[in-house]
Amino acid sequence: MFKLSDIFAFIEMDKANKELIEFWGEFNIRSELEEYKVPIYYILGENDWQTPHVLAEKYFKSINSPDKKLYLIPNAGHMTMVDQHKLFFESLLEINLNN
Repeated sequence: MFKLSDIFAFIEMDKANKELIEFWGEFNIRSELEEYKVPIYYILGENDWQTPHVLAEKYFKSINSPDKKLYLIPNAGHMTMVDQHKLFFESLLEINLNN
């Protein structure tokens, strides 16, 4: 249950983050360059509803990079590193060992 002070805190938070909120509202990754000079690695949760892996995979396939790999972690959502910490860590180790 929210208190009146919580509502005021949310209003202040929105004011403080106004520029960030506007940026994310206008951001479109498809308008970004698809050429990278650095390795690109995506670690995605299979059950992520905030960043659905289907959309991320589609963009990932379009990019060019010296090295790229996508890790799809089963039974994980947006907080992949919390939901499946062992698999997330194993992905990071593999990335580190290959570079």
